[in-house]
Amino acid sequence: MTTFKNQDINEQVDALIAKIYGAFSQYSIEEVHGVCTYCCLSGDSLAEIKKNPVSSLSAQAIFDYLDAAANEPESLVVEIKYLLPRILELFNNGQEIRIDTEISFDKFHLSIIELWQPQEIELIQRFARLHFQKLITGCNDVHKSVEAILSMWKSAGLSADFLFAVWEENISYHTAIIGYIECLYKADNFKFSQISICNDFDQNIMNWATSPRVIKLFQDSVYLNLDDLDTLSESELFDYDYLLNYA
Repeated sequence: MTTFKNQDINEQVDALIAKIYGAFSQYSIEEVHGVCTYCCLSGDSLAEIKKNPVSSLSAQAIFDYLDAAANEPESLVVEIKYLLPRILELFNNGQEIRIDTEISFDKFHLSIIELWQPQEIELIQRFARLHFQKLITGCNDVHKSVEAILSMWKSAGLSADFLFAVWEENISYHTAIIGYIECLYKADNFKFSQISICNDFDQNIMNWATSPRVIKLFQDSVYLNLDDLDTLSESELFDYDYLLNYA
């Protein structure tokens, strides 16, 4: 199977995060209005967000902000834009910024396009593409399911069509194939995420994963790499057999 140069893609992500810091440097927080500061976000985390540079904010402060009850999107999104570079940086480094991956970015409200500049959404989409590429090519140090990441971007307000395209562009990677097989298993057994905000997206995943065109793409990729199958474990061979015989 194809291998990926981890250093190259990690350097791309680091460069993009630096660019995001620059693009969002116009935003600031003096007082927090986007989330509840009565009982949800208070104490050290609230003080840290108000006083410390965004690049030095701790994962705990970001976690507490993202986990707090949200107020109206108009005030929330302005604060999210200020915090966004650090949020993406911590997430990319494998820090836990929410309990459930699927809702990590649910406060972004990217679907409310009047709250975002087109270039801002484009930068976030570029991050989503690179991070997803890291995941499906085996460059992510922290394992997260493909379904969880796709559902996460759905909850943030992005369409996943461009991520399906990234997946198809990297079907020669073992991790991309295994992630796809996991989706096929879940499609067969109706075991997609039970989080209500993702239910409609689960159908999109299932429709894409079980389409004859996509099934053939991944089957053909396995056939092209049959010489590498002797490096697989027994369970991986079982998974590959499942894909090759899927109809």
